[in-house]
This record gives sequence, structure tokens and C-alpha cells, in this order.
Amino acid sequence: MESAAQYVHEAKPQLCTPEAIADFLRPILADREQECMAVIILDTKYQALSVDIVHIGTADRCTVHPRDIFRAAIRSNASTIVMAHNHPSGDPAPSAQDKTVTKRIFDAGELLGIKLVDSLIIGKKTTERYIDYVSFRESICPELWN
Repeated sequence: MESAAQYVHEAKPQLCTPEAIADFLRPILADREQECMAVIILDTKYQALSVDIVHIGTADRCTVHPRDIFRAAIRSNASTIVMAHNHPSGDPAPSAQDKTVTKRIFDAGELLGIKLVDSLIIGKKTTERYIDYVSFRESICPELWN
């Protein structure tokens, strides 16, 4: 995690697409044995300012509260964030709880004035599955962002 923080500080990668976000998060989340929720704080040009693991769950569940997601964003006066978590099983398909939590965080962000740019689930590539992530903005509930 320290190397990720140093990379963000030095390179300020621009995370404008779900693919760029997934590429950035894969080394941080993909090989963990427990579900972990990460939050990336972005500037107005979608450059990463920081990345934090805000919650570590179990092998199949990561119950997170909006205050966990927005704590660092509020402290840093951020206006834009991305949240993401991994699925240790490798299958990035979202659960009903994933969908509920994303909607709840989106709504909380609207109230706080902190835009949730996307929510991703990071899985693992296999020979059967070329894509190892799911973007809520792109494919699960794009209606939130329209």
C-alpha cells in the first residue's frame, strides 16, 4: 500500500475510464484473500490524489458504511471519488448487496457534494473470463450517472 501511495503522489495517474481505474487497482486488490474496499480521491481532472483501503472484510463479504467511504474525501476537501472492492473468488459479478451499497454511497455522495465517479469490482482474469472487473457506471447501473 505504501508503494501505491508513493506512486500516486509522484505520478498522479489520470483515471478517466473504468479500464484505467481497474489497471490502477489490480495490483492493490486482485490477490487479496479478503474483500477489501478501496477509495481513490481524484482532483477535478480525474488525477488520483490518494488511495486508501477503508475496510477489510471476510472472504466473501465487506460491509462498509458511507462514513468509511467519505471520511478521507471530506478531510481532504475532495469533490470526486471512486470506490472499488475485490472479489477473492475471482468472479467480479456483483451481488445484490454490492448493488445496494453502491446506490447508498452514490446517494450519500450527492448529499455531501462529493461525486462518486464509479464503483468497480475487481476479480481475476481466467481463460474463460478475459475481463476481470465490473464497472457499475459502465454496465450495472448506468442510470445513476445519467
